[in-house]
Amino acid sequence: MEEQRLFSSGSRWSIDGHGASPLPLSSFRGETIEAEPPIILERRSTIETGAERRVSQLSTSQGGTNGPLGTKHFDVDSLVRSGGSAHRSGVSGAATPAPPFPLKCSDTTEAPAPVFRGDTFTCTTEDFLTSDTTYVAQLREELWQALAAHVAARTLQKVDAALDCLEEIEWFWGKECVEEVHSVRSSLKDGKFDCASSTISRVVGSMSSVTGSMSGRQHVFYVLVVVPPCTYLKTDHRLNLASELRRISSTESIEGDLAYRIVEVDTMRRALLAVIVNPEILAVCIQDNVPVEHSTARSLSGLEGFVRGIDRFVEGPIGKMKLGAPVIPTLVRSLHQCRRALDIYCVCTGLGLASLEHVDHLVKRAFLPNDDHSDLHEAILEGVRSKMRCPFFEALRHYAERPIGVFHALAVSRGNSVRRSKWIQFLIDFYGTALFKAESSATCGGLDSLLDPHGSLLEAQTLAARAFDASYAFFVTNGTSTSNKIVVQALTRPNDVVLIDRDCHKSHHYALVLAGARPCYLDAYPLHEYSMYGGVTLTDIKKTLLGYRSAGRLNDVRLLVITNCTFDGIVYNVKRLMEECLAIKPDLVFLFDEAWFAYAGFHPILKTRTAMHCANELRRELMERKYHHLHTALLNTLKVSSLEEASAASLLSHRLYPNPHKVKVRVYATQSTHKSLTSLRQGSMVLVNDDLFESHVHTSFKESYYTHMSTSPNYQILATLDVGRSQMELEGYGLVERQLEAAFLIRNALGKDPFVSKYFKILGPHDMIPASLRQCSVQDNCLNGLIDEQMNVQTLEEVWLSDDEFVLDPTRITLYTGKSGLDGDTFKVKWLMDKYGIQINKTSRNSVLFMTNIGTTRSSCVFLRSCIRHCAQELEMRRLLSSRRELEELEQQIDWIVHDCPALPDFSGFHPAFSQVPLQPMSTKIGNSDKQRGDGTPVETPTSVDHGSSDSSSIHCEACIRDGDVREPFYLSYDEENVEYYSLKEAIELIRNGRVLVGSTFIIPYPPGFPISVPGQILSEAIVEFMIKIDVKEIHGFDPKLGLRCFKESLLNNLMEAREIHKPTLRTESPQQRSENKYYGNEGQPARIKGGEE
Repeated sequence: MEEQRLFSSGSRWSIDGHGASPLPLSSFRGETIEAEPPIILERRSTIETGAERRVSQLSTSQGGTNGPLGTKHFDVDSLVRSGGSAHRSGVSGAATPAPPFPLKCSDTTEAPAPVFRGDTFTCTTEDFLTSDTTYVAQLREELWQALAAHVAARTLQKVDAALDCLEEIEWFWGKECVEEVHSVRSSLKDGKFDCASSTISRVVGSMSSVTGSMSGRQHVFYVLVVVPPCTYLKTDHRLNLASELRRISSTESIEGDLAYRIVEVDTMRRALLAVIVNPEILAVCIQDNVPVEHSTARSLSGLEGFVRGIDRFVEGPIGKMKLGAPVIPTLVRSLHQCRRALDIYCVCTGLGLASLEHVDHLVKRAFLPNDDHSDLHEAILEGVRSKMRCPFFEALRHYAERPIGVFHALAVSRGNSVRRSKWIQFLIDFYGTALFKAESSATCGGLDSLLDPHGSLLEAQTLAARAFDASYAFFVTNGTSTSNKIVVQALTRPNDVVLIDRDCHKSHHYALVLAGARPCYLDAYPLHEYSMYGGVTLTDIKKTLLGYRSAGRLNDVRLLVITNCTFDGIVYNVKRLMEECLAIKPDLVFLFDEAWFAYAGFHPILKTRTAMHCANELRRELMERKYHHLHTALLNTLKVSSLEEASAASLLSHRLYPNPHKVKVRVYATQSTHKSLTSLRQGSMVLVNDDLFESHVHTSFKESYYTHMSTSPNYQILATLDVGRSQMELEGYGLVERQLEAAFLIRNALGKDPFVSKYFKILGPHDMIPASLRQCSVQDNCLNGLIDEQMNVQTLEEVWLSDDEFVLDPTRITLYTGKSGLDGDTFKVKWLMDKYGIQINKTSRNSVLFMTNIGTTRSSCVFLRSCIRHCAQELEMRRLLSSRRELEELEQQIDWIVHDCPALPDFSGFHPAFSQVPLQPMSTKIGNSDKQRGDGTPVETPTSVDHGSSDSSSIHCEACIRDGDVREPFYLSYDEENVEYYSLKEAIELIRNGRVLVGSTFIIPYPPGFPISVPGQILSEAIVEFMIKIDVKEIHGFDPKLGLRCFKESLLNNLMEAREIHKPTLRTESPQQRSENKYYGNEGQPARIKGGEE
């Protein structure tokens, strides 16, 4: 393996017969001591098997050489472990005693620095806290902490290696931080161990999330300055922009609330690396005449494996620059794509400014080199202050501090009703006075009205739209349940068809009832063995759209509702989904329920599968005419002049691209800010990215907002939505990186623990995503059920940025409990909560779900790992102490949980009284034959459609079967005269004897937590069998004492007869009539738009 050496330290080296060998920092009694061969910090490949890893570690521990020049290897985790202990998994030899006094350093040769290799750390169970680091900023912290321990233990070889690594990393935190490394090295060289320890403690304390910023009460951030090599590190402020900014900030920022430090780089490669490595960089200043890279520039050689997104955001742009792309515009565009919250400034000559023509909207401000740079300094501070600004929170805090006399609601305002009470003053003791001072019904005095914002709330929502990459953002104070109802009611009218994921949140189903829209339910692929669903395949969505097209009813289809990501972590390929659907129906509106995915927009890799980012990318590529070429090539391949002429079979079998002359980008997303970001419970947002919002939706959206929002919104929720947005703009990237780090930590710790793996298993992509839908994934190499490839830093980038239809969110950690004999609910309540105080929410029959968020600490990850291991130990002890009969009962319980899982029922169809198709014979089969389980095996269904079939009528029948009315049966069920009750056993006997039973309510078992039956749906044998077999305590819409609530047969017959007399008129159109898009305005009248132009 070719070695790449890091930037060498200031230590000196001697040469022996085998090549360069490092000497210790000093020598005994002034004598020069020959040291061991160079240390290489090794990170082993992820595809290395456990056996190979153990052999490699064994050979190392036995003193074998494993590289050129007789070099010994030891793992990075030995470096970041507490000082002085022997390394079980590969460090040669035990710790040697510290010398009694300092050693002298040789002055012959420069020291080669340590080297990293491969893709990931090796680790043992003892290394949990430190050996699986996947994030440079976290590695930096751990190296400083380990350095403190090694200095205290006088393990000087590890100290020298740690300093070499830190010297390379610290350049991305500025010259001052590098000087701290030099200070420690100098102190150790002089034997001043206490002085070195003091310096290290100060640095470690400055990184703590508890001790706060480095400069007292000032908020400290970093500014990246990209300078030409000729001025790099020059101290003359007249020559060096970084020195000039240091001079200005040192004099003008002393009394301010903001201060910044400079990170100076002299190549484009290091600039791109810096914004990924250092999450505290909030601004970038770019000069021209900066090379792409050069041989003398410091780089992260060997550390690139820690950098998430290096291929996309570093190597990709560098490759373009080397091929002749303009350097500064490419850098600006890449910085924005990676971290769009960065403020980018350019200090360029006239020639450099001219090159910014196509990216000037991404540059906050441009300056000339000879200008006074005080304006640049002020612009940098103002840019960060704009992100710090929380207009509504600040207005509310100011209001609370004023002496207000209240002669209106609320009695609790200012806390007066509590203070005057003799009995309930414990409320103030618990909540404090600030909460009650901030409780008000006022909409003036600096406050604002949520239903008609003109001041601080309007500004807060505008800032939120900027932060979340949306055109508009609306705050909602009753959770995303209300957000979903607002959007569905605003976008649909009675008889509009909505394609909807059947296992989406129940609020969408109730929203369809209120709006009178007609749902066409789409089934996600089932995971029967885990009692959960995945996602709806693109093939199924295309089939349904093409079915409506062949029936001449495509104009009825208004909206597609998709959950992204699902509760269990299944994430869609959003951009491809929109492209192919818009190719069939150019005016389709998308609603993505991202209740669990709000954090993703602040990470360069995760955001590529979010609704707002993909909508903007789609619009940008339309403006750049990319789709003109792709669409033309598609037409040539299909040998048609328009996609309307192509057969359904050909459209199903080809990758589709929309017609740029017709398509409109119309995307909405709802996000539960309180679930994954900083907000009080029920804080939610509606994000809008719709080309036709102002002209066609604004009025209906306002009415829907008025309908569902309270006239007395909770100001504390609104304030935290405002503050949460500010936090993510300022530090969202770093927080999400740490969230991912925590998730990888848990996955690796639990997945690689053989004792835990005996009873539990972490489900990976190969368990939860069919093989045909994750084609980018490399060959599975499993370790105790954990797929290393997709759950580490390198393949996160590879897979998420691929064209795979689904990926798995690593922050959703599903723990399979089947082998323990514990069902999910029992493990959640009796073990995790009652025994260890661990709170989770989602369970299935044989699994529990752990989720990391931006507040997850490494300590809590360690605690979770410890608790799961204790659970495994207790289970092992129970098994050892059990009698033969008890062991037989345990095996029966395991068999019941693992193998006797109830099959998940697909949507059966609406009764003809509430749909447009005649009654079809019901089948007891479950699933969909062209869907697959996680292992790739098919699941049978009676409603499958052959991909290669050219008969579009079969597709039409499948689509229309799912189209029905939920509003009429929902309200018909209010009258008890219309319904009758059957026990589950009676119901299944009636169905088997040919009786058609129709449900009158939503039946929602928890888990899985979505309707298995909706009003007007035919109850199939599969649905009733599922209800009999599931072992859950909470089923909404079903009372076990009364039984299934079904419509009377006489009512259904009467409805059928009335339907024959008064058939409802639905909007229809032939394929030829689709030459013009139709967008329905606020009054429900069609507004024709020719050729895609407004």
